[in-house]
Amino acid sequence: MKLILVIALAALLAAPCVAIGEGDEDDAAPGLMSTSGLVLYYNTTAPMSFPAMTPRDVPESARKLGVVVGRSCQRGLAVPLSADIRSTSVSGNFGDGGYSKALADIKAAHPDVTGIYDVISDVEYFSILGIYRSQCTFVTARAFALASVAAPKIP
Repeated sequence: MKLILVIALAALLAAPCVAIGEGDEDDAAPGLMSTSGLVLYYNTTAPMSFPAMTPRDVPESARKLGVVVGRSCQRGLAVPLSADIRSTSVSGNFGDGGYSKALADIKAAHPDVTGIYDVISDVEYFSILGIYRSQCTFVTARAFALASVAAPKIP
């Protein structure tokens, strides 16, 4: 009888443990921002995948440039049509939040970069009362330049 009670108690205690974390949105791959209500405008780009180099893939003749960071963002606006919490809203999303824009940001800040490796991708979410939202993708990597690319002149 004690064994049955111990098993029943263990089953009752284990049941909530299965549900912990269920529904958490900790995806490693960010996507398009969601919209709500009536969508008036939607023109965004989101990161999908990016094949990255490892330190082993960097050519031996490469000049290491250190850590670089690029950023790209999607933004959205949702205006409620009434003061009711369940009211319909008019919304729109815009912006290029993809990896290509973040890499272009790196290239604009560091024109001598030939390639990147040891890439880390991160996403930052920001919202003001659900009316204004932004989702920014950050790419942090180590950069290198090949010997054939001239070093920038420092005055």
